[in-house]
Order: sequence, then structure tokens, then C-alpha cells
Amino acid sequence: MKRFLALLLVLSICFSGCMRKEENPQPLPFPDMELDAEAQDMAVLWGSIYWCADGKLYRLDPPAENGAAPAGEGKLFFDGFPVAHLSSDGERLALCSPDGKLLVGVPGADSMTKTRETSLAVPAGCSVTRLVLAGNTAVYCWREGDGDSDRVGFFNLSNGDFFEDTPSGEGEILLCGGGTERVFVCRPDTLNETAQLYGFDVNAMKRDVIFSAEGVVGIAAIGWNEEDGCLYALDRAVGGSNLYRWKLSGEEERVKMIPSDPMRNSPRKLIFVGGAAVVLHEGRGEITVCRELFGSDEDVTITVLVPDNIECELDRLSAVLLGEYGIRLVLKKMKTEVIDTKLLSQDDDYDLWIGTTFDLNLSYPVWEPLEDYPLIAEQTGLLFDDIVRICSINGHLFGLPYSMQLANCTLPWNSALADELGIEKPEPDWTLDDFLALARDLKERGYYICGDAWPVTLRDYMWRYFDPYGTGGLNDDGSALRKLLVWGKALEDEELLYPDSPFGPKDLVLCSGPFGVNIVYSTSETVSDPTIDGTEVYGDAATFLLMNPLSKHKEAASAVLAEMINPKNGFYTLPTSLMYYYKDFSLYRWDSPNPSDRAFLEEAKDEEDRAERERLVSERGARMIEAEKSAGTYTDIWNMDEKTRENYELYLRILSKYKLTRNYTKDWLMFALDECDLYLNDEQDLDYTVKRILDRAKMVLEG
Repeated sequence: MKRFLALLLVLSICFSGCMRKEENPQPLPFPDMELDAEAQDMAVLWGSIYWCADGKLYRLDPPAENGAAPAGEGKLFFDGFPVAHLSSDGERLALCSPDGKLLVGVPGADSMTKTRETSLAVPAGCSVTRLVLAGNTAVYCWREGDGDSDRVGFFNLSNGDFFEDTPSGEGEILLCGGGTERVFVCRPDTLNETAQLYGFDVNAMKRDVIFSAEGVVGIAAIGWNEEDGCLYALDRAVGGSNLYRWKLSGEEERVKMIPSDPMRNSPRKLIFVGGAAVVLHEGRGEITVCRELFGSDEDVTITVLVPDNIECELDRLSAVLLGEYGIRLVLKKMKTEVIDTKLLSQDDDYDLWIGTTFDLNLSYPVWEPLEDYPLIAEQTGLLFDDIVRICSINGHLFGLPYSMQLANCTLPWNSALADELGIEKPEPDWTLDDFLALARDLKERGYYICGDAWPVTLRDYMWRYFDPYGTGGLNDDGSALRKLLVWGKALEDEELLYPDSPFGPKDLVLCSGPFGVNIVYSTSETVSDPTIDGTEVYGDAATFLLMNPLSKHKEAASAVLAEMINPKNGFYTLPTSLMYYYKDFSLYRWDSPNPSDRAFLEEAKDEEDRAERERLVSERGARMIEAEKSAGTYTDIWNMDEKTRENYELYLRILSKYKLTRNYTKDWLMFALDECDLYLNDEQDLDYTVKRILDRAKMVLEG
């Protein structure tokens, strides 16, 4: 009896062990490899790779020894009906035909066993484009024709219930499995440069996890990695792909990385098995297995923290940095508050960070002086001296400009109307009083001075008088703020601005409001904004790339900074840029380097082919110039006419008077605007309004 009970116990343990589903994914038994399969779709189940081609299903079994190359190129596994899509839930394989016939079963030695055949709910004339098997639910996309958009359906395999939940938008939809209870859905929106990306609970039939995908362009494949509990996406970037990662929860909004080279060729589908990636590629339908997701250990990884409200294009440098320096770039998008916390906590898990004048506070020790790094010094010599000055404090270069503009410091000037009325062009130091006198004169003649709101605002007041990097305080006793408020009230009470239009008609308005046009490359003449008291001080939004003083890879990080401002990479070399960074105008080019051109040139077969491609790129620039000339909008900044010369000299003057300060906080601005409105609407007197705004300003400057 004891022997019988012991035998039952052993059998029970063995049986329970055989039936227990592994909680952790098993390592994929294949080494890194590329399979030239001409596949349309693929799946992985029990260590074997399945793919379909020409309506047939093929299988490649794992090698007998771990790490060995697989034997052969796979074999025909199933030829029951035209297979166009396949998926696996870890236990079963699902095959689908273009018109929605579905076969779900368990792969045997030579074919499918324990199969169940059904038909998905697909409208007549439509074709299935994607398939995911999630527990008892088949999730799939379909579309009517090549030019139509995908739709998403959920089909219950037990009772045939059907449910549709299609995200808004147009174009294709991507799917991937996330276990037995969830799928992930993505609709890339190339037009708006964003994407909808979320998880869907197939038991509750509702969306349950929403990911931030703003600024993620051209997603081509998504995959769930059970090993680290993260969702990944590959895009179709020129010259390769970027790899994005989202956690289901946590402080990271998303991380942008350079994937290993085998993953970068036009991805179509992404599957993770035991942490390794299996990628199906466009074109010849190759399948690659990649155990290393982020490149070899020999490469240096530079991590950049990016505020989540900034569209960052630093990945344009990825190919250059990897090819010339062996540097892999990782961009981590985070909330500004999280970045601030990491700065003040003196974390060392990042190398560079982007700081904006909206929240930059250089009085904290959160930046590394850059002037002594040779790569950076070589490139900063190309910049205007005033650009370097703006990026410096206490004699040290604290960062380099990621983006700047001076256009909002100027007003387009209607010289034809001014000449007709006999009005002289204002000098750069003209004041609010000059502006008000001219506005009253024009109003008497039936004209308006400006077609927008006040050209000098509370934001401009902040630029002029908030001075944490100079005196450390507020350089106004209230007289300047009082003058600004009285001036603004006179404009409104006397109705001196053109009504009901942000940009007034050309024959009525002498100036238009600030709208971010290029100062030099402009079809109109420009004048500077009026000053409050005759002192010229200018400022506008600016963004800087800075180095973490605790970075473990400072020399490599300096290469990223240097390549950002290197003109060969084309970040700042278009003539229509909002900011001129380089002293030498020969560096501004219509055929400015860009990822598309670089990839086009690198695809040349030989020297003759490359020369032809370079000619085509150059001719495109020439055609752009001719188109501008035909439209009457071309300005030759290399051979300036009188108008362009005046604009350029004004640009240099504003640049020399540009002052970097700590910008306003949103709370202060909203408070000041509310107080200003109370005064303009005669609900609050001037003295009290000035006191309230100044008190709040002092609080801001004190931190």
C-alpha cells in the first residue's frame, strides 16, 4: 500500500510538473541568425519558428545542441488552406486566410492536431491584414482595399461573439500579443507625427493601458517582452530603425534607443521570446533572431533626458555617432518634474539633458563646463560669438543651443504704407511712448499700427527685468511695469489696435504682430519691438543641450554635443532657419545634409553612381531656389540687397542685446495675466495691480 501511495505521489508530481505552464519565458534555442524565408508573416511556438509564404506554412526547428546553427532552412509544415497570417498564444497556433478563415490547433510532428476551424467576421470584399491569438479571443484587422484604413475586431472562439473597437484615424493598425488576457494596438499617424498606442483587455473588452506616443513617427512593428514587462516598438527611420520602450507604469514616459543592427532593416513584425527578439523584415521577408537588443558591449551608450513637451530630433545623429565614434544614443522622454528631481539628486545614470529657459536654473551645480573639450571647441569656433555668449555663464560654456529663435523680437514693417504716409522707420531703441504716439497718429488717418495684441507683453517684461544670473533679483522698482500696464490700457481703451484679426489687412496695418517669421530670410522689412524705457534687451524661448557633471562617459558625450552643431549634419544650415548660428554664410545650404539625402547617397553602387546622386541632390536645391524666385519670396543672403542687409543688421543687433535669464514660471504668468486683466477691466487700481505682480515675481525669483 505504501509503495502504491508513493507511486501515486511521484506520478502526481511528475504530471503536475508536465502540465504546469512556465511562469517565465524560456530562452529561444536559436543563436543569432538571419533566415531568408520570403515570409509574409511569422510566429514562434515551443522553440520553433513558423512562417507563411505563398499560402503555405513552414517550420524551422531548433538545433539539437544549444548555440549550434539550425539544420537546413526549414521545411513545409502545413498546406491545408491559403495561409496569410499566423499567431501563437504560447500553447496553440492560429492560421488565417486572407478572407478570414481561421484554423486554431496544436502543431504535431508533421501537421496540425486538435484543430478547430471557424470563420472570422469579415465583411464581404475585405481582407485580413493582422492577427493575434489572445486566450479565447482572435483579434484581427481588416480593410476593404489598398487605399482604405484598417479596422479592428475581437472574435470569441467559444460562442462566436464579435466586438469592434477601431481607434480613430486613418492608415494601418499594428497588433501584438501581451499574454492571454491582453493585446496591444497601435495606429501610427504619420501626418500628425504621433501614434495611438494602448493595451486592450480581451476579458473586459476595454482599453486598459494608454501609452504616450506623441512625436513617435513611423512605427512599423510592436512587440511585448514578457521578460522585462515592457512594450517595444520599431520605426521605419531612414537608414535603419529606432527602438522605443514603454513600461506599463513608472516615471519613464518612454525610452528611445538604437537597436542592434540585425533589427534595423525595415521591420514588419516583432516577437520577443525569452528576451530575444525575432524580427520579420519587409522586402525579401527575412527573419532575424537577435539576442542583444541594444548593440554590442564595445559601443558606448550615451543617454539623453528629454522633456516630454519637446520634439527631439537628436536621433538624426544616430548613424553618424555609431559609425564615427561607436556611440549608441538613447533618448529618454520624461516629465520635466522628474528631470528636475534627477538633476538635484545628482543621479549619474544619464549623460546629457535638454533644458529650456522655461525651467533652466544655472545657479544649481547641474551642468558640466564644455569649453575645454576639443571636439566642442572645434565646432563652437564656427558660431557667432554672441551665440557662445548666450550659452555661457561666469566664463564657462554651460551648454549648446538645441533650438533658439529671435523672430518674436521683431515686427514686420509695411514700408510701402509708411512711405505713402510719410512715416520714418523707427530706430531699434524706440519706446512705448513712440509706439503710442504713432498709433494715435495712424488712427486719426484711418489706419492701425498693429494687427495683433501688444507687441510688448508681460513675458517680454520678464525677459528685461528678471535677472537671476546678473543681480540675482528683480531690476524694477515698479516704474517699468506701471508704464507697461498704462500703455496697454491706452491701446485697448482708445481702440488703437486693428480689431478682430490677428493679422490685419496690408493696406491698413503698419505692423503685424509677432508670428515667428525669419528675421533675415523674409519677404518683408522688419523693425524691433518697442522698448519699455529706451533700453534694448531681448529674449525669447531657447533650449540647450547640457552635460551631466557626473556622466561616466564625458568624452563620448562631448562628441554628441559637437556633432549636433557640426554643419555637415545639417541641423542649422537651411537658409530659412529661425536662427542663424554660423558666421560663415557658405555653410547655409539649400541642399543641406539630412537623413534622407545621406541614405540616398550611401546607397550608391559605385563612384559613378554616387556622383550622379550628388548631382541630383544639388539640382534639387537649385530648383528650390528657382521656385522661390518665381514666387517672389527668394532672398539671397549671400548677396544681400538693401532690404536684406537692413534685416541682417537688425538681426545682429538683437543677437548682441539678447539676454539669457531664467524664464517665467507658468504660475507667475497666469497670475500676472489675471491681475493685468482686472486692471484693464477697471476692476482693480493700478498701484494694487503693480504691487501684486511684483510681489509674486519676487517669490518666483526666490525659488
